[in-house]
Amino acid sequence: MKATELIARLREQGIRISARDGELELDAPKGALNEALRDEVVAHKSELLRLLSWSRRSSLATSIPLQPADRDQLLQLSWGQQRLWFLDQLEPENAAYNISWTVRLKGELQEDALRGAFADLVMRHETLRTVFPGRDGVPFQLIRPESEVELVRQELSGISDEQLRSRLADLAGCAFDLANGPLLRPFLLQLGEAEHILLVVVHHIVADGASMRILFRELASLYEARCGKEHTALPELPVQYVDYAMWQRRWLNSDELDAQSHYWSQQLQGMPPLLELPTDRPRAAAMRYRGASVLRVLPAGLAADLRRVSRENGCTLFMTMLAAFYVLLMRYSGREDLVVGTPLGGRSRTSLEGLIGFFINTVVLRTDLGGDPEFSELLKRVREVALEAHANQDLPFEKLVELVQPERELSYSPIFQVMFDLQEEPRWKLPVRSLEVIPEVVFSSRTASFDLTLSVRQAEQGLDAMFEYDTDLFDEATVEAMAERYQVMLQSIALNPGQRISELPLVDPESRRQQVHQWNTAAQPYPDTVTIAELFEQHAAEHPEALAVADATRSLSYAHLNAAANRLARRLQQSGVEPDAPVAICGRRSAETFTAILAVHKAGGCVVPLDPAYPQERLAWMLRDSGAALLLHQAEDQLLAERITASVATDSLLLGGATLSREGGSECNNLPPLAGARNLAYI
Repeated sequence: MKATELIARLREQGIRISARDGELELDAPKGALNEALRDEVVAHKSELLRLLSWSRRSSLATSIPLQPADRDQLLQLSWGQQRLWFLDQLEPENAAYNISWTVRLKGELQEDALRGAFADLVMRHETLRTVFPGRDGVPFQLIRPESEVELVRQELSGISDEQLRSRLADLAGCAFDLANGPLLRPFLLQLGEAEHILLVVVHHIVADGASMRILFRELASLYEARCGKEHTALPELPVQYVDYAMWQRRWLNSDELDAQSHYWSQQLQGMPPLLELPTDRPRAAAMRYRGASVLRVLPAGLAADLRRVSRENGCTLFMTMLAAFYVLLMRYSGREDLVVGTPLGGRSRTSLEGLIGFFINTVVLRTDLGGDPEFSELLKRVREVALEAHANQDLPFEKLVELVQPERELSYSPIFQVMFDLQEEPRWKLPVRSLEVIPEVVFSSRTASFDLTLSVRQAEQGLDAMFEYDTDLFDEATVEAMAERYQVMLQSIALNPGQRISELPLVDPESRRQQVHQWNTAAQPYPDTVTIAELFEQHAAEHPEALAVADATRSLSYAHLNAAANRLARRLQQSGVEPDAPVAICGRRSAETFTAILAVHKAGGCVVPLDPAYPQERLAWMLRDSGAALLLHQAEDQLLAERITASVATDSLLLGGATLSREGGSECNNLPPLAGARNLAYI
């Protein structure tokens, strides 16, 4: 077992590992550290110390005590909260930072007990009754003495699944008022006599993903207590979130993070400002945080194969899925220097593990995909980047932005525009008597904080890969295709991780056969005795009023274009044009030049196209070399035509407005075919 794999194994068992004064320290739940794991730790001690030496967090976390703060002072926000507060000031009605979770409740529900449980929960966690007013532009935390959270009940019996998803999205998409609150909204949607959906919506400033698990677990316990059931009393919380926020301020102001600041300034030096993915629409002047999501379910067999590949390469599943995501981004963008963000837990103290609050920190993962490495080699690069980032995760993202000072634009997020996250916690069912509590995600939030976010979650069967995207940039079909290509790539990696990343397929064999062979079959049974001029005349006779050509000033139907070309063709014949005779056409793209090309073919001649932007010497040489006896040009190129024909035995003919006139007469009729399939068409 490699040291990196051992660290991942320890974390999976809930065992914390750190280094202090050249020795390893392990904090393990009872029974988690068995003899086999202990032996592995001893065998890899030196390598573990090297990996952990990247970070000073194990000693930093205890250098300043975390204890209850004086509530009479001005209670500051944590750095993460402060960023969200300022974003809310820029866009007060923005719901991009709403967190919403749903659970399905089956069985006999006591609503009064549920309401009381919510009240108890809010009183237990100060952050759930905290609001964030400002004073002279500076925010602070104000803890309300009592709960103002109300469980809103709605009757939705007989509603369809689609209508339910739409209703949930509407409820989850309502913005919060940070200054006045409340910042927690629970909804109870009754679907039947013994079936409900509990939707909890909370602003990110007071909670994160791990907090929602704590919320539902404690809510279940408090509900059972309200129902008069036997239960284990919840342990008293040693500190509250506001204590952590004040502690974080003291910690960061104590010059403890110089080493991590140095690491990030070196790691992100020369970083590209923007990852340009091919979008369906141009980037707007400012982000509007409007989003949607596409779900791709990865089969259990594929998930097992990817875990095997991870173990064989000394990596976690997170690293393998991230490496594949990097390859997908490289193939879409053409860029090898890629920057992706990922969230990390941020709960560095055991006293914080039971708290609801905004602890999560975003770290930056920058990886070089240059040299077209094998995927297994790329895994090594990603592993090192991920481990180093994890070891230097204490610097708040807000301080990182200040440190790096990237180019700031309202149209995209700073430092990175693409996010990746993987959570391997299995689906859970809370043990509530007389109720079956089933967590589920049943709707799209309709918001997006980044251009693209890939979130991978453990599912009952395999893995759920959720692609959240900015709808101002991408269409659903585009992201659907991206998700499909990601899965195809993962399947190929599972079969052979030794492939070079440029060789990893983006489409399955059947789709490739269809795209490369079926759709590209260009051979058509055209008659080899009919010229393009005759084919055009046939189409003009069948669809005379259909639009044939248009430019900035005019549009012509097939009948009009055919008649104009016939008139000009007769003039060309009068000028001596015959089969195989080269006729030069000097003009910009317009209805006139298009008509001239068709007229030359009708007269039996051969087209010699001249770009008026070319140097005069080049154009004159082309006239001499082709032997063109006639030059057709537009009015704005009169002087150019005179100059390039001055030393060449070539006449010129002006393509004026009369060329496209709608005059009738016999000269508008089709000419008899003058050239055949063996005659010249272009030089």
